[in-house]
Amino acid sequence: MFDREPRPPKEIGCHLTGFKQKCRKLVDGGECDMWQGFAAFDKDGPFTAFGCLDKWKAKFARDALEGLDSVYKITESMRNEFMALAGHPNGHPDAVALGQFANGHQLTDQTEK
Repeated sequence: MFDREPRPPKEIGCHLTGFKQKCRKLVDGGECDMWQGFAAFDKDGPFTAFGCLDKWKAKFARDALEGLDSVYKITESMRNEFMALAGHPNGHPDAVALGQFANGHQLTDQTEK
């Protein structure tokens, strides 16, 4: 999908022209700036991978979603730790009050003072 060469292969046609023109000719002529290089990694270490920005879109979207998922998991974990420290079962601040209400008990503040 991505190449280590800074120029597109000779045989690749540009999808933006309906594959009527070659990417290399457009890039070399300065007519297209979609062929870009980005930092990448493989078993041999870091390198610069080149490719059409349109092909990179899916990778960037996937990376962004993975990053957001990580942030969500970390935030949820911290929230649960804070709620546990505050004495709320299962990390939910309303769990104590809801449980007491369901059992017909008087609602009271469950945090230590």
